[in-house]
Amino acid sequence: DITARIQDALATGTRAAAEEAVEAAVADTGEDADVDVDAIEARLGDREVTFADEFAERMADDIRETVGDGFAAGKNSREIAEDIAERADINEGWNGAEKIARQETQIATGLARSEFAAQIGKVEVWETSGDNRVRDAHEEMAGLWKRPKSEDWEVDYTGEGRGVHKESVPGDSEAGIGCRCFTLLRDREEVDDENHAGV
Repeated sequence: DITARIQDALATGTRAAAEEAVEAAVADTGEDADVDVDAIEARLGDREVTFADEFAERMADDIRETVGDGFAAGKNSREIAEDIAERADINEGWNGAEKIARQETQIATGLARSEFAAQIGKVEVWETSGDNRVRDAHEEMAGLWKRPKSEDWEVDYTGEGRGVHKESVPGDSEAGIGCRCFTLLRDREEVDDENHAGV
């Protein structure tokens, strides 16, 4: 039940973030288009929530183990509950809960922007956050473009020892976790052929 509630909360949170992303994209592009919100929600609903699912499964395993260990040690239910609460501390236990939530939100907003770009006939241009925390692989992607939905980015993480990964939105591979990059939506005529990076 706990893991299901977390997954529901992530789904609700990512849906809200996606709605905000579309509103921002409409404002950014100045397009006065009728947005097919149903198509965006369908795309978000169809996607695999890999990071959250793996986290929820790991958390469920940890809960089972904590309960089993507590029972074997002769602890009562209150003591076991305290062990679970300690294990669930976002900064201490279940390493990465906050990171996973940020990652899922990042992916959802990227997919929403991508769906919107497809609806209004724009291409997506990779943009970094522009600070000294941007990883080299993402710095190399800055300014490159792809067609929304029909193409993926191919990101080279070999410098980090992680190989090359396809990403539908910036940072949506395991190697790209923690990404803060985003896309700019541009007319096809505004981008150069040599900067095309869609595969």
